[in-house]
Amino acid sequence: MKYFVAIFLTFFVSSNIYFQELAPDFTLTDIDGVTHNLYDYLDDGKTVILDFFYITCIPCQNNAEGVESLYENLGPDGTDEVVVLGLECISSTDDQVAQYAIDFNCSNPQINITEDVPDLYGVFYYPTYFIVCPSRIYTEFFGAPDEIENVLTEGVTACTTSSVAEFQAVVDVFPNPTSESLTITYSISSYDWQIYNLNGKVVLSGKSKGSYSTKIEFNENLDGGIYFLKVSGGGATTVKKIAVIE
Repeated sequence: MKYFVAIFLTFFVSSNIYFQELAPDFTLTDIDGVTHNLYDYLDDGKTVILDFFYITCIPCQNNAEGVESLYENLGPDGTDEVVVLGLECISSTDDQVAQYAIDFNCSNPQINITEDVPDLYGVFYYPTYFIVCPSRIYTEFFGAPDEIENVLTEGVTACTTSSVAEFQAVVDVFPNPTSESLTITYSISSYDWQIYNLNGKVVLSGKSKGSYSTKIEFNENLDGGIYFLKVSGGGATTVKKIAVIE
């Protein structure tokens, strides 16, 4: 299921749809004893890539080469515009994470004790990549091994364009998780919305009716599970993960 979700979400990325939120701050220490504060890097003008993984995750291992190539080009030994933090999310020892870094040639900082950071970012499959722009807006990206370097590089470049750097987290969705209904609030009063299931099928859709707030009643049309809400309006599009509970 995790593999299928990643393929499905890659469709959204290839359609230039971004998952955008204001990034939660955190301070964590890597396996070499170096402390990393997200907002400190952003205040220094760096773009930060968060690579959530675990050491026995095969897709994580397969993507490691592409992430390392990006780090070599854009990290401190390249253009020095990007910080890449590896965050191991399953219980492992520092020695095991260090061995993973050796085996898969990961020279970027590796953090083993991630505390509640995966929960703050809503991580539920691996690998998960977030690009955090200096504006503190973070965007979720996906890619297969042969494309992950290009996908992430394009995401870094997008941090300098108005479409991402100036687009704020204008969509709010609540409650989430939910069981019977969902309310959308948007910064403009004219927008379209669609809810997709994991097969990429639109299961519910509609338009705002001149209101900044829209309440969506499920009326037993949605089974429990993960869905994706796409909201488009004012020249911008965003997608949010929603969880429906029975």
